Amino acid sequence: MVETDELTIATAYDKLLATNNKIELLERLRQINSEPLKAAKLKEILTNGSRNNNEQLFYKILREDKNSIELRELYQKKASDEAYILEEINRMSLSAPTIAIVFLKDIQKFSWKEIAKKLYDYYSERQIRNFYYEYKEKLKLTNKIYGK
Repeated sequence: MVETDELTIATAYDKLLATNNKIELLERLRQINSEPLKAAKLKEILTNGSRNNNEQLFYKILREDKNSIELRELYQKKASDEAYILEEINRMSLSAPTIAIVFLKDIQKFSWKEIAKKLYDYYSERQIRNFYYEYKEKLKLTNKIYGK
């Protein structure tokens, strides 16, 4: 769920990468901390009667439930971020194709052919390259003028 005040594709992509990192972390922690709770062990803990063992079991179940809820929310956020990025690329391919092309080439590391397919064949590979190199030339000139 991306906030769309003045959001660019690049910042949305950065948020998507951060979400992916959180998902990977929670998945790793889940694998490390999850010892399968078998019926025999559950019966042993519950019949043991020790308050400490029962508390440990309940805390473990609650902790796993909290992690599951957080993981579910992160997966939903990831899906909405991906959808937003794709919709923006599609929208920009008609109005500002250069920005979409630069994003796909520099950040996503797509080939020229993949970019042409992504832009629904509105432009040929040659046109896409021209847009890209014209943008890079203008960027160099702007940086020279402003001393960056």
